[in-house]
Amino acid sequence: MSLSASASVFKCIRWTRFRLVIQAVDPIVLRGFIGPTLRGLLGEALHDSAGRDSEARPPGQASLFRTLFEGVGHGENPSRRPPPYLLHPPGRSGLRLGPGDMFDYELTLVGDAARHAPTLFRQLYTFGLNGGVGRHRARFLLKEVWAGAPGGEVLIFGGMGGLLVEHFRPEWSWNGEQFVERALQEHPPDIRAITLELVTPLDLRAKGKPVSDLTFSHIFRSVLRSLASYARSHGDGKLPIDFQAWKAQARSVAKTADRTRVQRVVHYSRRQFDRDGTPRRIGVTSRVGTLTFEGELSPFLPFLALATRFHVGKGRTMGFGVPMIQVRS
Repeated sequence: MSLSASASVFKCIRWTRFRLVIQAVDPIVLRGFIGPTLRGLLGEALHDSAGRDSEARPPGQASLFRTLFEGVGHGENPSRRPPPYLLHPPGRSGLRLGPGDMFDYELTLVGDAARHAPTLFRQLYTFGLNGGVGRHRARFLLKEVWAGAPGGEVLIFGGMGGLLVEHFRPEWSWNGEQFVERALQEHPPDIRAITLELVTPLDLRAKGKPVSDLTFSHIFRSVLRSLASYARSHGDGKLPIDFQAWKAQARSVAKTADRTRVQRVVHYSRRQFDRDGTPRRIGVTSRVGTLTFEGELSPFLPFLALATRFHVGKGRTMGFGVPMIQVRS
């Protein structure tokens, strides 16, 4: 018997998505997949502000850096909890901007982390003009920030004009039920084939090793773990579904085309260091391209739609594993 999940199952997951528009002040040259660089930029901006603002914070209140990057303020063991943010960088490799050129990327804040958005963008704006991005510390202007609310984008930050909205507003946020209902309206009811385009590199592993033969079961199990983790750690409770039954049903979906290729991504950790004190070089064996699956796929659409927001595989905070869905009835 085929399983199904109503949109209300996902109401426990909440998030707010923001689009950041960056304008180069100095020439900016970033090579390869820029997700890790954008994550490092966010961490440095918040860490820099944490040191400068330590005396202004009330006693016992954690800095925004510790809240987002170290999970301070939650009861669960931080090692089992995903950070409450995800980056959505451009899918193309590398970035080259001259002074005045602009590009945009997206940032999702999950659950209660979204209420820190005004503070986060103030700190990122300051760091952009005083710290910079990349190896050469190229300065940039955080020109605009838009909140991707269910009713449409709302401009909340205006560069030199600063914050247009001083406090977070709940109407900017989505919950899983809203998002899934909209996805179901936009797609045909009887889906027999789905093509997943890996917009950013996918780092999917089994027993610690990269998966070379990607099946639907691999993809779905990763999505299921991710959604369950965000619901438990940053949402309103556990997903009320039979996990084992869903995993069993996923094994019946066949892969009919695999047009992926290996892409090696190299980035540097600012939290791990070699013996000489330099940031540790980390290599990731990822895959890019498209995968096509056929079978009874309509029941899986809610999960796959949410995967476009919460990604697949490892490195989600850096923007790895962003899929785009194409369906055929």
